Formats: sequence, C-alpha cells, structure tokens
Amino acid sequence: MGEGGILHCSDAEPGGAPAVDGRAGRTGLRLGSLGLAWLLGIAVQLQQARLDAAVVYAGCSAAALLGLALAGRAAWRPGRAALALALLSAGGLGFGLTGRTSW
Repeated sequence: MGEGGILHCSDAEPGGAPAVDGRAGRTGLRLGSLGLAWLLGIAVQLQQARLDAAVVYAGCSAAALLGLALAGRAAWRPGRAALALALLSAGGLGFGLTGRTSW
C-alpha cells in the first residue's frame, strides 16, 4: 500500500508531522477533564443541606454557559486560561443544572 493509505483520526498534519500548535493527543484529556469538572459541580450541589432559590441556579447556569462560550472563542490561543475557564464553567453548569430541575 502506498503512502497515506491508512485514514485515522489524529491531530497530525499530512505526512505524519505533529500538529503545528503542539496540542497533538491532548483532546481526550481535555474532554475527560471537562466531564470530571461537570461531575464535581454536581457533587458540590448534592452536598448542600437546603436548596437555594431557582434564580440562583438559573444565574449560575447562565454564567457557566457564558464562560463556556468565552472559553470556546479563546481556545485557539496558546496557554491554559481557556482550559481553566472551561473547567470552572463546566463545574458551574453541573452545579446550576442539578440545583433545580423545575424552573
């Protein structure tokens, strides 16, 4: 079989060179971290003795969605600020959505 005969999902450029931005192979780690942050937000909310008003959870969810949108726009920049914002937002979203389900 000739060059490039196998198709696969990777962050490498054609020809096997690593991705230009140096983030090859980190997508799974980032997505797994977002899932764990979301579960941590749920766990924090479940530790509350009493539920807050629905507006608190709605505000937390709205702020978390805004944070995820901002992190998505800043993800192309080098650095970890976008990932940190995304992790905090995922935790906040888990917290807010678990608090009150009957808005």
